[in-house]
Amino acid sequence: MLLYDDEAERNAAEIECINKALVDGQYCIYATVDANDQDFLSMLAARITDYNKHINQQDLEVIDFKPFYDSATEGKLAPFNELKAHVEVMLENRIIYGKSKKALLIADAACNLARHKQFDECITLEGWWQDTY
Repeated sequence: MLLYDDEAERNAAEIECINKALVDGQYCIYATVDANDQDFLSMLAARITDYNKHINQQDLEVIDFKPFYDSATEGKLAPFNELKAHVEVMLENRIIYGKSKKALLIADAACNLARHKQFDECITLEGWWQDTY
């Protein structure tokens, strides 16, 4: 759980975690509802060390999480199962190529659900994450 006072503090903590994981050779996914916001992506690219290199080497993936969020607001978690399958395939491929099998997944759907007072949906999604892990 990440507790923060504002979006800037949340972003700083997330980016710090991503940078550390990338240094450790981990596969990182940043699944965010802000993935289509060019200002946000520019900030992300500027603050993640060797951003383009990590994207090109598939060590870092930024996923548009808005469709996942929209699905979660309706209590539908099927897209999350597709994400799980995608991560599993990526990790299998990384192992084949001698890369780390560790992964860091940062996702902001649950915090956005909570922000919009959709607490039941947030609890359902958090339960799914716990069951999946």
